[in-house]
Amino acid sequence: MANPLVRNRYEQIKDMDRVERNVIDFFCAGSGGPEAYHGKDMVATHRGMNVSEQEFFAVIDDAMAALETCGVEPPVRNEVLAVLWSMKAEVVRN
Repeated sequence: MANPLVRNRYEQIKDMDRVERNVIDFFCAGSGGPEAYHGKDMVATHRGMNVSEQEFFAVIDDAMAALETCGVEPPVRNEVLAVLWSMKAEVVRN
């Protein structure tokens, strides 16, 4: 929410707790669980949002900074970066 490039998108979310839970479950399930992800796929989630490349990069930068702040080691951060980057076509301009 602090990033001015994407703040307005997050300010419009009515149920931030649900979004945060989905993000956590998505990452946990994607890294081997045991949590299961029950949210929409990336295309359905971002359909009609017209997310720009700049916004996509801003969110990735924020995620990488958060992982670094939490002491996540560089090899793990690089894996997360690769996964996030692989979703670009499903998120940007859909």
